[in-house]
Amino acid sequence: MRLIKYCKKKHLKNNVHVPTIKFSFQIDYPVNSLLGELTIFNISLTSGSDYTTTAVIDNQRTVTCNDSSSALVFEWTYNFTNPGPTSLEIIIANDISNMSQSVVIYKYYAINGISITNISKVYNSTENLTLSFNIDSTANKHQGSINFSVAWGDSNYSEGAFTVDLLGEDGNLPQEEIIPAGKIHHSYSIQGNYTVVVTMHSPIDTLNQTYTVYVWDKLSVVLNSTTEAKVNEVIIFSFLNTPHSNFRFLVTYGDGSSIENLESDLYKTFDNSTLSKAYANTGIYHVMMKAWNPFYNSSWAYQINVTGNFFSCLFLC
Repeated sequence: MRLIKYCKKKHLKNNVHVPTIKFSFQIDYPVNSLLGELTIFNISLTSGSDYTTTAVIDNQRTVTCNDSSSALVFEWTYNFTNPGPTSLEIIIANDISNMSQSVVIYKYYAINGISITNISKVYNSTENLTLSFNIDSTANKHQGSINFSVAWGDSNYSEGAFTVDLLGEDGNLPQEEIIPAGKIHHSYSIQGNYTVVVTMHSPIDTLNQTYTVYVWDKLSVVLNSTTEAKVNEVIIFSFLNTPHSNFRFLVTYGDGSSIENLESDLYKTFDNSTLSKAYANTGIYHVMMKAWNPFYNSSWAYQINVTGNFFSCLFLC
């Protein structure tokens, strides 16, 4: 709201007091408001009588706000139909004196015609995400400066601004404003499902849009080890074709034993850890591996032939 105060005192003429409007001229009004809503001006005087209040709009037309009034406080409402700035000169006068004050008001459309690229899809944890704002050619203008913030859901934020208030000669948005109004880039270091909140603020409006971003690495993991071993020989198992982030896995060794990691391991980077196993008996063992996350999975299987060692063979022979 804007508050304007204008003061004028009595004056002397030939040492005789000449009556004037003795006042503290005050206007209380909203500087920014929604196009289509009435604009309310609250005007007050400390004293005065039989005065008329008029408003000259954009130096083109004059309207009467209050006619032959002695009220010290009154309200004038008007419907401004043009978007953007409008200048007014408000004049208060009677037969004795007059006063005026110039003000500017701004009328805006609500936020409209602004689209955001749909970022609700699956990304790798090393992938750069791009969020773009686009202004449609059918957007109503004047919307003013749009300030936006992006809460990425991982304690990081981005901010920026663009303007939707330019009209071409044909009344449409100029071509240069139809291109993306802004691009914001972000990447996630840890897998997970993230709620992204985009908030846009104009001088008179606020708009929120929410998206879910899924960050999960594609999987083509295989398990590798020797395929020939002796009884009680320690076999080292390693994962190959691993992604940046970790994954759930279950490895069954073919002898009734297995190993599985935890759900919490999904939210870490892959640490290149290895597994180890020794078989107590000879035989052919079927090793199976399953790797997965909420969106992708991978599997691998092979055999390990475990034979007796040299000393066992001599004893048995």
